[in-house]
Amino acid sequence: MKKVGILYDNISGNVGDQAVGISVREMLAEMGVDYEELVPGRFNPGDYRTIIIGGGYLLQPSPNFFYDKFRVPGKHILNCCGIIRYPDDLQYLDDYLYVTVRSNGDKQKLSYLNREVTVVPCTAMLLKDLPRFDLKIQKPSIGVHLRNGVVDSKVVIEYLSKQPFHIYFLPITYHHHDFTYMERLSQKVKNSTLLPILRPEEIYTVIGNFDYFICVSLHGAIFAYVHNVPFVLYESDDKQRFFMEDRKLDSYLFRNSDELIAKFGELQNSKPNYSPVLANDFNVLQEHKLKIKDIVLKQAITVSTETVITQRRTQTKEQQAILQERNFQVHYLQNQAEALTAQISSLETSLQNKVAQVHRLESQIQQIQRSIPMQLVNRYQRIIDRLLRPGTRRRRPYELGLSGIRVMLNEGWHSFFKKAWNKLVHRPATKQESTS
Repeated sequence: MKKVGILYDNISGNVGDQAVGISVREMLAEMGVDYEELVPGRFNPGDYRTIIIGGGYLLQPSPNFFYDKFRVPGKHILNCCGIIRYPDDLQYLDDYLYVTVRSNGDKQKLSYLNREVTVVPCTAMLLKDLPRFDLKIQKPSIGVHLRNGVVDSKVVIEYLSKQPFHIYFLPITYHHHDFTYMERLSQKVKNSTLLPILRPEEIYTVIGNFDYFICVSLHGAIFAYVHNVPFVLYESDDKQRFFMEDRKLDSYLFRNSDELIAKFGELQNSKPNYSPVLANDFNVLQEHKLKIKDIVLKQAITVSTETVITQRRTQTKEQQAILQERNFQVHYLQNQAEALTAQISSLETSLQNKVAQVHRLESQIQQIQRSIPMQLVNRYQRIIDRLLRPGTRRRRPYELGLSGIRVMLNEGWHSFFKKAWNKLVHRPATKQESTS
């Protein structure tokens, strides 16, 4: 039976995309669905009954060497994807079994499609805290995720140094070299610790232990939101704004150092409670899981039924082909048998003719042997053999005479004289001639 494929960005190493992959794998494992993780650009869509594509920030304007590999036509599932800018050539999604994006802003970008598009929060929200994790966070604490160019480093260093919290710098977007940048910040901020590079599940768990969180990463904000940890988020793309607007938290977005300080102050003065909105998000995610399960199981039944029908059709065709081949073989053998019968009959007739001919020849030989001329010839030959014994000198002239007569009768007088002359010229010298 064909497997379910899961396709997401498992190449770049982005923590958010890794978290998406973990959530989808756990979701399918919980359903008992057999799946295979795919490498972008290195798989055959026909080998899978359906492919779950995303989430992540995967839908981008084409051409794009990497992200075009996620544009897979067919009966597939788009899982909570984000959309970069405004691609207008995603009509292949009309054929998908289920299309979900992670925000209303992303849904608006697909308004030109002739199908239903559903908004579902990122499945990375389904991750679970690690039960055994030794990294202890000192309370009270602020988790900080920043990268170079987002804020004025001097202003942020001075501001964080005055906070009555222990500061934890947490690398998340390794591809932006955030570890190196925050290492420099940590060296200048009192009461701060630079956390090591962690796995997505570890980052998820650590963020849940902070009292507050300042971040640039969307998935860092999602992890804080799931744990009801108050956070402010840097608005670098519309993906951050879409996430916050859907939850009416856009007042906690910042775009520079001054806004960071102001928004974080508001956060401390009026600590938000995400529980009501979060409960709704989890309800939507549960419906999403049931929808995917329903599609996948129906696909399995359909594929299984189609497989059985195909196998039966194939078996019938194979049996028909075998039967036809047997008929050809029987017909060929019948023709061969008829040909052999005719050949045997011909040989029998020929043999009978040969036997009759032999009988005739034997009869003729017997008649010749019994005839008077033949008897005279035989008597003459006996007399010659008695008088001129074979191998004697007297026999030689007789045999030469017979040879000459045969030449005259068979080849003519001219040939006789020519051979006689050659015989005389080339005859061997006698003993007397050789000594004279």
